[in-house]
This record gives sequence, structure tokens and C-alpha cells, in this order.
Amino acid sequence: MKCPNCQSVNPDAAKFCMNCGTRLVLEGAGTGEKSSFKLDRYLPHELVTKLEAARSRNAIVGERRIITMLFCDVKGSTAAAEKVDPETWTDIMNGIFEFMIRPVYKYEGLVPRLMGVGIVASVVALIWSSDASAWWGLSFDVALIGAFRAAVNTGVLGVPAPIAPSPWRRAGRRFAEAAACALVAYVAVSAVAWPWYRRWGATVDEQRREWPGGGPLRHPQYQLTHAVTIDAPPDVVWAWLVQLGQDRAGFYSYDWLERAFFADIHNVNEIRPEWQQRQAGDFIPAAQPYYLGGVFGRNVGWTVSRVEHGRVMVLDRWGAFVLEPTGPDRTRFIVRSSIGGPDTPAWGAGLTLALFELPHFIMERKMLLRLRELAERAPAASAAPEPQRSSA
Repeated sequence: MKCPNCQSVNPDAAKFCMNCGTRLVLEGAGTGEKSSFKLDRYLPHELVTKLEAARSRNAIVGERRIITMLFCDVKGSTAAAEKVDPETWTDIMNGIFEFMIRPVYKYEGLVPRLMGVGIVASVVALIWSSDASAWWGLSFDVALIGAFRAAVNTGVLGVPAPIAPSPWRRAGRRFAEAAACALVAYVAVSAVAWPWYRRWGATVDEQRREWPGGGPLRHPQYQLTHAVTIDAPPDVVWAWLVQLGQDRAGFYSYDWLERAFFADIHNVNEIRPEWQQRQAGDFIPAAQPYYLGGVFGRNVGWTVSRVEHGRVMVLDRWGAFVLEPTGPDRTRFIVRSSIGGPDTPAWGAGLTLALFELPHFIMERKMLLRLRELAERAPAASAAPEPQRSSA
């Protein structure tokens, strides 16, 4: 093979001239055949053709250009994706990408990346699949994004800045980074701990059993069952349970933490006769009226939908509180709830899981343990007579 630069003869297998080092062009490259250096895998065909022609003439030189950075989006893609299968939507998006890339390549442009691949994949899987494992993929995507941002902002991945930021700007960025890392860690812990705290204290039979007020579910993976054994008869436990509410005995949980979020809740550690009546239709407030200036409406709480004295109390949008006797002086206190209802979209259930369910479990677990402590401490003094039933 003859070198186009120095005209030296080289072996046919040589890729570079053994005399001057010039890259050797295979015969037939100028007639449209592909060279061994397949630039077209990474660059537009038009640009590859131009580069190959310039290389064959040994005329590749640098040039300075004014470039345009272009960002393209598909309007209404989220709404459209909800109406078709994931496989169909993938084919549609591939066609759209090919359509959008073609004019960029025509003018010798480059496409550095297609944005949002990981998160979009997980969200689509979550919307179209009832399998809760899709949340592991979404949590992993969020963790990757958070780790990348942390690496950039902490200097592990250096990004040069033309102007040194002010101390206030650096402090603000560090605070934002710490908050982002904390959020990523919280979501990761919620996802990893979910299989444990969704069935805390409950037996396998209690998890599978249908309890009063359970209602239809979207999927069993969105169901929570918490339970505790109390060495006291159901009537004694009921006397404490029926006092739940911000306007009564509180929720037997971390009331100092509830007050830290401006809820005027104070636990009461005694049985009061005036609080022993409860019937369907009653409203149990979660906080004082016009909580946080009324941003959630006048009243925040739950409506009692079912009451069986000494046995069951069901609260809409919370769940069923069940007292199951297991002996003459022993009770299983079971709380059955779910993340949303059958009409709740998967993304809504996922948002509830990521932001609400872990702190709710922490508070509910404390309520179960504290109520057990109160009922076992003085069972004789705790028992209250069955209230007189209304004729209505």
C-alpha cells in the first residue's frame, strides 16, 4: 500500500505509514466503501463523508465555528404514554428520536445525549405495573442522581467554575446539597425498610386475613398490617382506644414531635368517662381547627365509618383498629391500613410511600406500644362501662 503523503510502499496490513506515520486509506474508500475506522457509529453520515474525503486528501484542518445548543422535547408525552402499552410507547419514542436527530445530522450537528432515560423507564414501569418492585428502580435512579450531584458539588468530580462563588453562595449550595443527600437517603431507607415495617408485629395469618373495613385493594403489596399483644382484656384496651383524637387523649405517640409541627396535641394518660362514646359518623380531628392557617381546610382528621363496641373501630383514610381476644386476659391489637384505595393512581401511592409511610409507621408504632403500656399498667382502673347506645 502506497502512502499518499510520502509515496512510500507499506505492507498491505499496515494502518499507518512506516516512514512518515500518515494514516493509510484502504483502497476503495474514495468509491464509497466503508473504511475500517467506522466514524459513522458516532457521527452523522454527512460529517463522516466530509472527514473521510478530507483525510484522503490529507487536508484535515481545524476550524472555528459559532454553534447553537438545541434542546428538544415532546409536548404532551406524559399524557400520551398513559394511553398505550410500554412497548408501544418505546417504539414511538424511538421513531421520534430518529426523526429529531435526522435534521441535526444533516447540518453536521451532534447529539450528546438523550435525557431522562433511567427515570422515565422506572416511572413507566411503575405506572403500568402493580408490582411494587418498580419502586426499587425509581429509588435507584434517584440515588444515582443524588450521588452524581454530590460528587460534582463536593469536588469528587471537578467542574471548573469561571468565577469563584461568594461565601453565601457556597453556603447555600452546601445546604442544598445536604438537603438533597438527606432526601435521597430518606427515600432509600423508606424503600429498603418497606418489607419490614409494612407488616411490623403481625403474623403471616394476620397479614393474609381480611379485617373489618379493609375494602377492595389495588394490590396486596400496598397493604400494611401492624400488631401488638396486650396482656389485658379487649374491654380494657377499648377504653383507651376510643379516646383517640386531638380533642381527647391525643394519639398516645410522640406528642412533642406533633407539637413541633404546630399540632396542638397533648397525650392524656387516664380514662375519662365523657370520652367513652364513639359512633359511626363521628369526626376524629388530627389537629386543631384551621391547622396551619387553614391550608388543608377547616378540619383535618378522619371520619368514623364503623364501630363495634370493644372490638372494631374503622376510620376512613386511616384504617381498621381491631381488638382480637386470644385468651381470658390477652388481646391482639391490630391496625390494618393501605396506601390509598383502588382508585388511587400508582404514582400517588408511590408518593405516599416515599414521603409519608415511614414517619407514619414510627408514630403508629409508638401509639401501639404506649397503649399497651397504659392498658397493662392498671387494667382494673382502665375498664369503662359500655356506653348507652343511641336509638338513632
